[in-house]
Amino acid sequence: MFFSTIGYEGVSIGDFISFLRQNDVKIVADVRLVPFSRKKGFSKKKMKEYLDQCDINYKHFPLLGCPAFIRNQYKISGDWEVYRKQYLSYLEENISAIDELIPYLDIYRLALMCFESDYNRCHRIFIGQAIENRYKGHKMSHLVPHKPFLC
Repeated sequence: MFFSTIGYEGVSIGDFISFLRQNDVKIVADVRLVPFSRKKGFSKKKMKEYLDQCDINYKHFPLLGCPAFIRNQYKISGDWEVYRKQYLSYLEENISAIDELIPYLDIYRLALMCFESDYNRCHRIFIGQAIENRYKGHKMSHLVPHKPFLC
């Protein structure tokens, strides 16, 4: 089974949903600890409304979000390796949260969603790797939406 990761940084909600549809995503798994965004349309309630209109399911997985103390330390230090180790330790302690994703992975084309456009600098890559390691046969890809090109 295939699943994806996706970030919404730099795109509008309309372009984001259009990109999800182009890639046949049927469920967005929101892996933000707090599903609030200053970016219009990307907070939990509004996003769910928009996705529902397009027959895309929305599910929030708060235990897969990065705890504030880890994010705050990363903002201060900028040390990705420390961030990675701390989040992986947190994820290991909450590995049952990965198990909650599996029924959706086996039924739908799912995308793990967070803000950052660069999946290499987002905790969702660690979630994806944990899924691949824990459930053999599940393969991760990365969707990178772009603003539409205008002539």
